[in-house]
Amino acid sequence: MRKILALCGLLGGFCALGPAANYWNGTLLNYDCFKDHKSVKGCGAKPTTDRFMLYCDKNKQFRFDTATNDRTRAAMQARASKSTPWGTKRTPVYARVTGSFKEGGKFHADTIAVK
Repeated sequence: MRKILALCGLLGGFCALGPAANYWNGTLLNYDCFKDHKSVKGCGAKPTTDRFMLYCDKNKQFRFDTATNDRTRAAMQARASKSTPWGTKRTPVYARVTGSFKEGGKFHADTIAVK
C-alpha cells in the first residue's frame, strides 16, 4: 500500500509540473539581410526592420511569423525609446523566445524578451 501511495504521489508531482517550456536565446537579425548575404555581420536587427529572425547558431535559426515580427518590432521600438546617457544602444540585440513552429517553418513566439 505504501508503494502505491508513493507512486501516486510521485506521479501527481510530475503532473503538477506540466510540460516544460522550450526557450531559445540568440541574436535578433534582419531576415532579409541574412537571406541575401548569408552572414550575421551587418545584419543586426533595428527598430525599422520588417522581418526578423533569431540566430542561435549556424544550426538553429528561426524565421518569425507575421505576428511575432510585429511584436518584435514593437519591443525594438520600445527599447530604442529608452535613451542612454551616451546615446548609443547595445548591438547586437539579444532576445529570448518561447514558442513553436508553424506550417512553412516559421516560428511563432509566445513570449519574446529583447535585451
